[in-house]
Amino acid sequence: MSDTPKNGIHPYIPKLADQLGKGRIGRRDFLRTATLLGVSAGAAYTMADKLMGTSSAALAQTGTPKKGGNLRISMNVKEITDPATYDWSEKGNVGRHIVESLTQVGSDNVTRPHLAEGWETSDDLKTWTFRLRKGVKWSNGDEFGADDVIFNFERWLDPATGSSNLGRFSSMMVEEGGKKKMAPGAIEKVDAHTVRFKLQTADIALPESMGDYPALIVHRDFAKMGGNLVDNPIGTGPFALKDFRVGETARFERREGKYWGGDVYLDGVTYIDHGDDHSAWLAALASDQVDLLYRLITENVPAVRQMSHLQIYETVTGQTGVARMKVTEKPFDDVRVRQAIQACIDHKRLLELAYQGFGVPGEDHHVSPVHPEYAELPAMNQDYDKAKKLLAEAGYANGLEITIDCVTQPS
Repeated sequence: MSDTPKNGIHPYIPKLADQLGKGRIGRRDFLRTATLLGVSAGAAYTMADKLMGTSSAALAQTGTPKKGGNLRISMNVKEITDPATYDWSEKGNVGRHIVESLTQVGSDNVTRPHLAEGWETSDDLKTWTFRLRKGVKWSNGDEFGADDVIFNFERWLDPATGSSNLGRFSSMMVEEGGKKKMAPGAIEKVDAHTVRFKLQTADIALPESMGDYPALIVHRDFAKMGGNLVDNPIGTGPFALKDFRVGETARFERREGKYWGGDVYLDGVTYIDHGDDHSAWLAALASDQVDLLYRLITENVPAVRQMSHLQIYETVTGQTGVARMKVTEKPFDDVRVRQAIQACIDHKRLLELAYQGFGVPGEDHHVSPVHPEYAELPAMNQDYDKAKKLLAEAGYANGLEITIDCVTQPS
């Protein structure tokens, strides 16, 4: 089997288009899968429009963007020493201004090229060839290329690094002597701007995984320079780090010289840490100390609505409020008890009480409607009679008293 499909088009694309045309898969599934298989986002949207008779034409811009200004954001400022070990999205938000990823996943769940210009995959999804952008310069003047990508993957897949990328790219790992390591020949430098990945198992989500924040690409000499992004903030990103203090601030200014990604309109971006008190976040917004909040809790929505200079936009995300049961301990080790509790829930009412009606009701599983894997299932309805019957069968005919421990600020 050849490393890449003929003409760069994966043989599954025509089948995927046929399934969309016949209504066997949804538009979202088609777009995600087609782009992961190497079709550009623009081409995928055009194909979907043609097959479904729809239009994805972007709305015309109402104004001409102007350069200038400093965007101020209230957010916890955490340490950003090593992108490979980032475990909070706040770290990724700050780090992305300096270092960037090979791909980016949009709000439409479509994976688009970023530092990578494009990719192709073999029929069996085990060989992936990534073409890297030419002309991308690190902020120290070095040229970005295959050596940078290889350095990062070798480092991520070294268990000693402690990166969550070990699981993200597990298809490139083998076990030897009871220990996991990167498979020999898993990464090949084809030329200065082309890298080939050879996987142990098929992985259609490989490009998608490259867009996550622990997969930010650092300079090939990152380790030699001390392995600290704050001390040596060398990156391909549009901004330069000017001031950084954990728990206080992270201040960026537009990078000098030409940025490979085009015009950078902001003069700078500043993150200000107002701690964990949500009233402090709100006060900063009300007093014009910041322009944005990283997080707006539901209790503060009425107050924000009263601020005439602000407007609230709502979007459905994968963030979910969850009450988990410890299934290894009584009484939750009995599935009938768990099902009885589930039958007592009025999801719409909970949404009104906990989130003032914002969002969508939970469905007792962890796949959000925004996820490509989502499939609509029959709604779970509140049924006290069913709950009583299940509890009686489980030996709790007189009912059961349980306690739910809640965190102060659920995420």
